[in-house]
Amino acid sequence: MKKQCKRNESRINSSNFAAQQSRSIPEEQEKKAQRFFADEESVALSFSATANQSFGYNKAEEEIYKLTFFQKCYRVIKAGLDFLIALLALVVLSPLFLITAIAIKIDSKGPVFFVQKRIGRGGKEFNCIKFRSMSVEAKHDVAGYEYAEADSYITKVGHVIRKLSIDELPQLFCLLTFKMSLIGYRPSQSNEHELNEAREKYDLYQIRPGLSGWAQVNGRDVLAAHPKKKAEYDAYYLRHFSLWLDIKIFFMTIAKVFKSEDIEEGVIEPTGDKFAENTSTLTVAEEVAAADGRLVEEIAKKEAEILQEVAAAEDIATKTVAAESVAEETVLEESAVAESVAVPVASLVEKAESPASIKSVNG
Repeated sequence: MKKQCKRNESRINSSNFAAQQSRSIPEEQEKKAQRFFADEESVALSFSATANQSFGYNKAEEEIYKLTFFQKCYRVIKAGLDFLIALLALVVLSPLFLITAIAIKIDSKGPVFFVQKRIGRGGKEFNCIKFRSMSVEAKHDVAGYEYAEADSYITKVGHVIRKLSIDELPQLFCLLTFKMSLIGYRPSQSNEHELNEAREKYDLYQIRPGLSGWAQVNGRDVLAAHPKKKAEYDAYYLRHFSLWLDIKIFFMTIAKVFKSEDIEEGVIEPTGDKFAENTSTLTVAEEVAAADGRLVEEIAKKEAEILQEVAAAEDIATKTVAAESVAEETVLEESAVAESVAVPVASLVEKAESPASIKSVNG
Protein backbone atom coordinates (compact mmCIF):
# COMPACT_ATOMS: atom_id res chain seq x y z
CA MET A 1 0.00 0.00 0.00
CA LYS A 2 2.80 2.41 0.83
CA LYS A 3 4.39 1.71 -2.56
CA GLN A 4 1.07 2.36 -4.28
CA CYS A 5 0.70 5.75 -2.48
CA LYS A 6 4.24 6.73 -3.47
CA ARG A 7 3.51 5.85 -7.10
CA ASN A 8 0.35 7.99 -7.00
CA GLU A 9 2.24 10.92 -5.43
CA SER A 10 4.95 10.63 -8.09
CA ARG A 11 2.35 10.67 -10.88
CA ILE A 12 0.69 13.79 -9.38
CA ASN A 13 4.05 15.61 -9.13
CA SER A 14 4.97 14.71 -12.71
CA SER A 15 1.60 15.96 -13.97
CA ASN A 16 2.07 19.27 -12.10
CA PHE A 17 5.58 19.66 -13.58
CA ALA A 18 4.26 18.99 -17.10
CA ALA A 19 1.50 21.55 -16.60
CA GLN A 20 4.02 24.17 -15.45
CA GLN A 21 6.25 23.44 -18.45
CA SER A 22 3.31 23.77 -20.85
CA ARG A 23 2.33 27.13 -19.30
CA SER A 24 5.90 28.44 -19.77
CA ILE A 25 5.72 27.92 -23.56
CA PRO A 26 3.64 31.05 -24.35
CA GLU A 27 5.71 33.09 -21.88
CA GLU A 28 8.91 32.14 -23.71
CA GLN A 29 7.29 32.92 -27.05
CA GLU A 30 6.15 36.32 -25.76
CA LYS A 31 9.66 37.15 -24.50
CA LYS A 32 11.04 36.10 -27.87
CA ALA A 33 8.58 38.39 -29.65
CA GLN A 34 9.44 41.32 -27.40
CA ARG A 35 13.16 40.87 -28.07
CA PHE A 36 12.52 40.66 -31.81
CA PHE A 37 10.43 43.82 -31.95
CA ALA A 38 12.95 45.73 -29.82
CA ASP A 39 15.76 44.71 -32.19
CA GLU A 40 13.72 45.53 -35.29
CA GLU A 41 12.71 48.94 -33.95
CA SER A 42 16.33 49.74 -33.13
CA VAL A 43 17.44 48.71 -36.63
CA ALA A 44 14.64 50.73 -38.25
CA LEU A 45 15.45 53.89 -36.30
CA SER A 46 19.17 53.53 -37.01
CA PHE A 47 18.54 52.97 -40.73
CA SER A 48 16.20 55.93 -41.05
CA ALA A 49 18.52 58.28 -39.18
CA THR A 50 21.55 57.28 -41.25
CA ALA A 51 19.74 57.42 -44.57
CA ASN A 52 17.98 60.72 -43.95
CA GLN A 53 21.29 62.40 -43.11
CA SER A 54 22.31 61.95 -46.74
CA PHE A 55 19.86 64.57 -47.98
CA GLY A 56 19.78 67.11 -45.16
CA TYR A 57 16.57 66.53 -43.24
CA ASN A 58 14.81 63.80 -41.28
CA LYS A 59 11.40 62.65 -40.24
CA ALA A 60 11.57 64.44 -36.97
CA GLU A 61 11.12 67.63 -38.95
CA GLU A 62 7.55 66.62 -39.73
CA GLU A 63 6.69 67.82 -36.22
CA ILE A 64 6.26 71.46 -35.18
CA TYR A 65 9.48 72.93 -33.86
CA LYS A 66 9.73 75.85 -31.47
CA LEU A 67 12.86 77.98 -31.30
CA THR A 68 14.99 77.51 -28.22
CA PHE A 69 15.84 80.41 -25.89
CA PHE A 70 19.28 80.84 -27.48
CA GLN A 71 17.81 80.70 -30.99
CA LYS A 72 15.35 83.45 -30.03
CA CYS A 73 18.26 85.51 -28.72
CA TYR A 74 20.11 84.94 -32.00
CA ARG A 75 17.00 86.01 -33.93
CA VAL A 76 17.18 89.42 -32.21
CA ILE A 77 20.93 89.76 -32.73
CA LYS A 78 20.56 88.67 -36.33
CA ALA A 79 18.05 91.46 -37.04
CA GLY A 80 20.64 94.02 -35.94
CA LEU A 81 23.36 92.36 -38.02
CA ASP A 82 21.07 92.28 -41.06
CA PHE A 83 20.41 96.01 -40.70
CA LEU A 84 24.13 96.86 -40.58
CA ILE A 85 24.99 94.48 -43.45
CA ALA A 86 22.17 95.90 -45.62
CA LEU A 87 23.24 99.48 -44.91
CA LEU A 88 26.84 98.76 -45.81
CA ALA A 89 25.89 96.68 -48.88
CA LEU A 90 23.61 99.42 -50.26
CA VAL A 91 26.44 101.94 -50.02
CA VAL A 92 29.01 99.63 -51.64
CA LEU A 93 26.64 98.37 -54.35
CA SER A 94 25.10 101.76 -55.17
CA PRO A 95 27.06 102.01 -58.49
CA LEU A 96 25.75 98.57 -59.50
CA PHE A 97 22.21 99.67 -58.59
CA LEU A 98 22.56 102.75 -60.79
CA ILE A 99 23.95 100.83 -63.78
CA THR A 100 21.24 98.15 -63.49
CA ALA A 101 18.47 100.76 -63.26
CA ILE A 102 19.71 102.56 -66.39
CA ALA A 103 20.03 99.27 -68.31
CA ILE A 104 16.46 98.27 -67.41
CA LYS A 105 15.04 101.62 -68.54
CA ILE A 106 16.92 101.47 -71.83
CA ASP A 107 16.07 97.81 -72.52
CA SER A 108 12.29 97.92 -72.03
CA LYS A 109 9.45 100.17 -71.02
CA GLY A 110 8.15 100.05 -67.48
CA PRO A 111 9.37 100.75 -63.94
CA VAL A 112 12.83 99.84 -62.69
CA PHE A 113 11.54 98.01 -59.64
CA PHE A 114 9.01 95.23 -59.37
CA VAL A 115 6.98 95.14 -56.15
CA GLN A 116 5.08 92.05 -55.13
CA LYS A 117 3.22 90.93 -52.01
CA ARG A 118 5.03 88.10 -50.21
CA ILE A 119 4.47 86.25 -46.93
CA GLY A 120 6.92 86.94 -44.11
CA ARG A 121 7.28 86.41 -40.39
CA GLY A 122 4.06 85.65 -38.56
CA GLY A 123 2.38 84.83 -41.88
CA LYS A 124 1.95 88.54 -42.62
CA GLU A 125 2.31 89.97 -46.11
CA PHE A 126 4.86 92.63 -47.00
CA ASN A 127 6.10 94.39 -50.14
CA CYS A 128 9.02 92.47 -51.62
CA ILE A 129 11.15 94.61 -53.98
CA LYS A 130 13.10 93.31 -56.97
CA PHE A 131 14.65 94.72 -60.13
CA ARG A 132 12.15 94.20 -62.94
CA SER A 133 13.39 91.39 -65.17
CA MET A 134 10.20 90.72 -67.14
CA SER A 135 8.09 92.79 -69.48
CA VAL A 136 5.10 94.68 -68.14
CA GLU A 137 2.81 92.20 -69.95
CA ALA A 138 3.85 89.39 -67.57
CA LYS A 139 1.41 88.37 -64.86
CA HIS A 140 2.39 89.63 -61.43
CA ASP A 141 0.75 86.82 -59.46
CA VAL A 142 2.42 83.89 -61.23
CA ALA A 143 5.63 82.28 -59.96
CA GLY A 144 8.52 82.11 -62.43
CA TYR A 145 8.51 78.30 -62.56
CA GLU A 146 4.82 78.32 -63.58
CA TYR A 147 5.33 80.23 -66.84
CA ALA A 148 4.90 78.01 -69.91
CA GLU A 149 7.00 80.39 -72.05
CA ALA A 150 9.09 82.31 -69.56
CA ASP A 151 11.72 83.38 -72.13
CA SER A 152 9.11 85.33 -74.07
CA TYR A 153 8.50 87.53 -71.01
CA ILE A 154 12.05 87.89 -69.68
CA THR A 155 13.87 90.92 -71.08
CA LYS A 156 17.46 90.93 -72.36
CA VAL A 157 18.72 92.67 -69.26
CA GLY A 158 16.44 90.40 -67.22
CA HIS A 159 18.29 87.28 -68.41
CA VAL A 160 21.57 88.70 -67.16
CA ILE A 161 20.41 89.98 -63.78
CA ARG A 162 18.40 86.82 -63.07
CA LYS A 163 21.39 84.62 -63.86
CA LEU A 164 23.61 86.64 -61.50
CA SER A 165 20.80 87.12 -58.94
CA ILE A 166 21.22 90.89 -59.22
CA ASP A 167 17.43 91.20 -59.47
CA GLU A 168 17.21 90.17 -55.79
CA LEU A 169 19.52 92.92 -54.46
CA PRO A 170 16.79 95.57 -53.91
CA GLN A 171 15.49 93.29 -51.15
CA LEU A 172 18.28 94.78 -49.06
CA PHE A 173 15.81 97.61 -48.44
CA CYS A 174 13.53 95.02 -46.81
CA LEU A 175 16.35 94.23 -44.39
CA LEU A 176 16.34 97.87 -43.29
CA THR A 177 12.63 97.61 -42.45
CA PHE A 178 13.16 94.25 -40.67
CA LYS A 179 10.78 92.46 -43.06
CA MET A 180 13.50 90.18 -44.39
CA SER A 181 16.87 88.75 -43.44
CA LEU A 182 20.03 88.08 -45.39
CA ILE A 183 19.62 84.31 -44.83
CA GLY A 184 16.29 82.61 -44.19
CA TYR A 185 13.72 81.03 -46.49
CA ARG A 186 12.57 82.53 -49.76
CA PRO A 187 9.29 84.44 -49.24
CA SER A 188 6.34 82.96 -51.11
CA GLN A 189 3.24 84.44 -52.69
CA SER A 190 -0.15 83.98 -51.07
CA ASN A 191 -1.35 81.84 -54.00
CA GLU A 192 1.40 79.23 -53.51
CA HIS A 193 -0.99 77.23 -51.36
CA GLU A 194 0.88 73.93 -51.17
CA LEU A 195 4.13 75.57 -50.09
CA ASN A 196 2.42 77.90 -47.60
CA GLU A 197 0.45 75.07 -45.99
CA ALA A 198 3.61 72.97 -45.60
CA ARG A 199 5.45 75.89 -44.04
CA GLU A 200 2.60 76.55 -41.65
CA LYS A 201 2.70 72.90 -40.61
CA TYR A 202 6.35 73.34 -39.63
CA ASP A 203 5.62 76.72 -37.98
CA LEU A 204 8.32 78.23 -40.19
CA TYR A 205 7.00 81.77 -39.82
CA GLN A 206 8.74 82.12 -36.45
CA ILE A 207 11.65 83.62 -38.40
CA ARG A 208 11.95 86.12 -41.24
CA PRO A 209 12.41 85.19 -44.90
CA GLY A 210 15.75 85.84 -46.56
CA LEU A 211 17.52 86.68 -49.79
CA SER A 212 18.94 83.16 -49.74
CA GLY A 213 18.34 80.02 -47.72
CA TRP A 214 19.02 76.32 -47.23
CA ALA A 215 16.53 75.38 -49.94
CA GLN A 216 18.12 77.89 -52.32
CA VAL A 217 21.55 76.29 -52.09
CA ASN A 218 20.07 72.78 -52.38
CA GLY A 219 18.02 73.10 -55.55
CA ARG A 220 16.93 76.71 -56.10
CA ASP A 221 14.59 76.90 -59.11
CA VAL A 222 14.24 73.14 -59.56
CA LEU A 223 13.33 72.68 -55.90
CA ALA A 224 10.84 75.56 -56.15
CA ALA A 225 8.70 73.32 -58.36
CA HIS A 226 8.46 70.80 -55.48
CA PRO A 227 6.78 72.79 -52.67
CA LYS A 228 6.68 70.03 -50.04
CA LYS A 229 10.33 69.16 -50.52
CA LYS A 230 11.26 72.82 -50.39
CA ALA A 231 9.34 73.19 -47.13
CA GLU A 232 11.28 70.24 -45.70
CA TYR A 233 14.56 72.02 -46.41
CA ASP A 234 13.12 75.16 -44.84
CA ALA A 235 12.18 73.13 -41.76
CA TYR A 236 15.75 71.86 -41.55
CA TYR A 237 16.97 75.45 -41.50
CA LEU A 238 14.51 76.34 -38.73
CA ARG A 239 15.65 73.46 -36.54
CA HIS A 240 19.33 74.32 -37.04
CA PHE A 241 18.83 78.09 -36.93
CA SER A 242 22.27 79.45 -35.98
CA LEU A 243 25.07 81.81 -36.96
CA TRP A 244 27.24 78.97 -38.24
CA LEU A 245 24.56 77.66 -40.61
CA ASP A 246 23.95 81.20 -41.89
CA ILE A 247 27.66 81.63 -42.62
CA LYS A 248 27.71 78.28 -44.43
CA ILE A 249 24.68 79.21 -46.56
CA PHE A 250 26.17 82.64 -47.34
CA PHE A 251 29.33 81.17 -48.87
CA MET A 252 27.39 78.36 -50.58
CA THR A 253 25.17 81.03 -52.16
CA ILE A 254 28.18 82.90 -53.54
CA ALA A 255 29.53 79.67 -55.03
CA LYS A 256 26.14 78.84 -56.58
CA VAL A 257 25.86 82.31 -58.14
CA PHE A 258 29.32 82.19 -59.71
CA LYS A 259 28.70 78.67 -61.04
CA SER A 260 25.16 79.59 -62.21
CA GLU A 261 23.87 76.29 -60.84
CA ASP A 262 20.25 75.17 -60.45
CA ILE A 263 18.84 77.99 -62.58
CA GLU A 264 15.74 77.08 -64.58
CA GLU A 265 13.24 79.41 -66.19
CA GLY A 266 9.59 78.59 -66.77
CA VAL A 267 7.82 75.26 -66.26
CA ILE A 268 10.30 72.57 -65.24
CA GLU A 269 9.80 69.29 -67.07
CA PRO A 270 10.82 66.09 -65.25
CA THR A 271 13.14 65.01 -68.09
CA GLY A 272 16.75 65.46 -69.10
CA ASP A 273 20.09 65.21 -67.36
CA LYS A 274 19.79 68.61 -65.70
CA PHE A 275 16.56 67.66 -63.93
CA ALA A 276 17.98 64.31 -62.84
CA GLU A 277 21.09 66.01 -61.47
CA ASN A 278 19.25 68.72 -59.54
CA THR A 279 16.63 66.38 -58.09
CA SER A 280 19.13 63.77 -56.88
CA THR A 281 18.33 64.65 -53.26
CA LEU A 282 14.64 64.12 -53.95
CA THR A 283 15.39 60.70 -55.44
CA VAL A 284 17.37 59.76 -52.34
CA ALA A 285 14.45 60.88 -50.17
CA GLU A 286 12.02 58.75 -52.16
CA GLU A 287 14.35 55.73 -51.97
CA VAL A 288 14.65 56.11 -48.20
CA ALA A 289 10.87 56.37 -47.88
CA ALA A 290 10.47 53.21 -49.97
CA ALA A 291 13.10 51.40 -47.90
CA ASP A 292 11.31 52.45 -44.72
CA GLY A 293 8.07 51.08 -46.17
CA ARG A 294 9.70 47.74 -47.01
CA LEU A 295 11.18 47.55 -43.53
CA VAL A 296 7.79 48.19 -41.95
CA GLU A 297 6.21 45.47 -44.11
CA GLU A 298 8.93 43.00 -43.12
CA ILE A 299 8.46 43.78 -39.43
CA ALA A 300 4.69 43.35 -39.83
CA LYS A 301 5.20 39.91 -41.42
CA LYS A 302 7.56 38.86 -38.64
CA GLU A 303 5.08 40.11 -36.09
CA ALA A 304 2.27 38.08 -37.67
CA GLU A 305 4.44 34.94 -37.72
CA ILE A 306 5.42 35.32 -34.07
CA LEU A 307 1.82 36.01 -33.05
CA GLN A 308 0.79 32.81 -34.85
CA GLU A 309 3.51 30.88 -33.02
CA VAL A 310 2.38 32.36 -29.71
CA ALA A 311 -1.27 31.48 -30.45
CA ALA A 312 -0.29 27.93 -31.42
CA ALA A 313 1.81 27.57 -28.27
CA GLU A 314 -1.04 28.85 -26.13
CA ASP A 315 -3.42 26.38 -27.79
CA ILE A 316 -1.00 23.51 -27.15
CA ALA A 317 -0.52 24.68 -23.58
CA THR A 318 -4.28 24.84 -23.03
CA LYS A 319 -4.79 21.32 -24.38
CA THR A 320 -1.84 20.03 -22.34
CA VAL A 321 -3.16 21.62 -19.17
CA ALA A 322 -6.61 20.09 -19.84
CA ALA A 323 -5.09 16.64 -20.45
CA GLU A 324 -2.94 16.87 -17.34
CA SER A 325 -5.96 17.99 -15.34
CA VAL A 326 -7.87 14.93 -16.47
CA ALA A 327 -4.86 12.75 -15.67
CA GLU A 328 -4.57 14.34 -12.25
CA GLU A 329 -8.24 13.71 -11.54
CA THR A 330 -7.82 10.08 -12.63
CA VAL A 331 -4.81 9.67 -10.35
CA LEU A 332 -6.74 11.18 -7.45
CA GLU A 333 -9.69 8.85 -8.10
CA GLU A 334 -7.35 5.85 -8.21
CA SER A 335 -5.73 7.00 -4.98
CA ALA A 336 -9.14 7.37 -3.33
CA VAL A 337 -10.17 3.87 -4.46
CA ALA A 338 -6.85 2.44 -3.26
CA GLU A 339 -7.27 4.13 0.09
CA SER A 340 -10.88 2.88 0.44
CA VAL A 341 -9.68 -0.68 -0.23
CA ALA A 342 -6.68 -0.30 2.07
CA VAL A 343 -8.78 0.62 5.14
CA PRO A 344 -10.83 -2.69 5.35
CA VAL A 345 -7.73 -4.73 4.60
CA ALA A 346 -5.83 -2.96 7.36
CA SER A 347 -8.68 -3.59 9.83
CA LEU A 348 -8.74 -7.29 8.91
CA VAL A 349 -5.00 -7.48 9.42
CA GLU A 350 -5.31 -5.81 12.80
CA LYS A 351 -8.04 -8.27 13.86
CA ALA A 352 -5.98 -11.16 12.64
CA GLU A 353 -2.98 -9.99 14.60
CA SER A 354 -4.96 -9.31 17.85
CA PRO A 355 -4.30 -11.69 20.92
CA ALA A 356 -7.94 -12.79 21.03
CA SER A 357 -7.82 -13.98 17.46
CA ILE A 358 -4.51 -15.71 17.98
CA LYS A 359 -5.83 -17.43 21.18
CA SER A 360 -8.99 -18.61 19.41
CA VAL A 361 -6.90 -20.01 16.62
CA ASN A 362 -4.53 -21.79 19.05
CA GLY A 363 -7.44 -23.08 21.14
